[in-house]
Amino acid sequence: MKYVERPLVIIVVALAIVQVFGVVIELIIDSKVLANHILRLVLVMLMVLYVGFSQHWLRKIREELKLYDTIWQSIPDGIASYNQQGHRTIFNREYARLQAYCSGQLHDAALERVLATGIGETFSYPITTLTGIKQMKSHFIPVHQSQLVHILNLISDRTEEGQAFAQREADYLEVVKVMVNMFELKDPFGQGHSATVSNLAHDLSKTLGMSQAEVEVITKAALIHDIGKATIPADVINQAELTDLNYEIIRTHASIGAEIAENVRGLRDAAQIVRHHHERYDGRGYPDGLEGEDIPLGARIVAVIDAFDAMTTGRSILGRRDVESAIAILKLEKGRQFDPKIVDDFTAMIQVGRNK
Repeated sequence: MKYVERPLVIIVVALAIVQVFGVVIELIIDSKVLANHILRLVLVMLMVLYVGFSQHWLRKIREELKLYDTIWQSIPDGIASYNQQGHRTIFNREYARLQAYCSGQLHDAALERVLATGIGETFSYPITTLTGIKQMKSHFIPVHQSQLVHILNLISDRTEEGQAFAQREADYLEVVKVMVNMFELKDPFGQGHSATVSNLAHDLSKTLGMSQAEVEVITKAALIHDIGKATIPADVINQAELTDLNYEIIRTHASIGAEIAENVRGLRDAAQIVRHHHERYDGRGYPDGLEGEDIPLGARIVAVIDAFDAMTTGRSILGRRDVESAIAILKLEKGRQFDPKIVDDFTAMIQVGRNK
């Protein structure tokens, strides 16, 4: 379009200049035809104004179309618009890519039904590719303005969406690990503690035959179980002898950690485990004094492993203990601080690992 418009503007402006020049010359030679020349000059000026306004209007339309196209292309799913005759009028690049996977007959039949009834339709279908089975979904959405105006068709690759979500979760956990490492730098005995607890919690929950989803939540909760300590000053955490006040401050890390998890979508499912990992089986723990099986199973698992790692790394008030001594203390606290079954299952797993 611009290759036609620009020469046209140049010609009109050139003609206007010639006309103005001609009018000036003729006025000098013969002033009797003044009215005729003025009329010609007014017509040329009107033509110039019309062309100038048209150029401004066309430029504005082009800018709006560019904006609409940018928005259209930014839609993550494939999207296309069909008119009342069933002809595709506009579509984005993702639609062109994904429609190649869609059965033509399936697509055309659905489009015809929506055109005939004006009722939307959604269907899913699997396709086989070189990389495996893909699960596709297609939505036909009729748009009405007193009558059917056009139909939007959205196509999405549910398989890729799931893979992308899994990758985002993996990337997110890497960020969480960095956050955990940063606050563990406050505690000279704490570095690597959360990762160790997380790895052991993963292995134990699998040993207990829990579902993959449950294993993932407990593993994540174990990784962030002490994240609330990020809000506690380092001099409070590192005091050799805790005052009653500082002990109460440190106790807040469980509820603070749960609040942090609640406010982050990727951590929300782990919040209750984080909150209750310092509850005691006999009900004398914190922050809510839950007892026995009222304590979430994940929190009971993390409690045992957290205490075991604290004892074997010297973070416990009991000082550093070897594995056998730590296991003995866990067994002594069965039914008091810890769930007896979790202690038995964990210590059995540790013993099996040591005997390999």
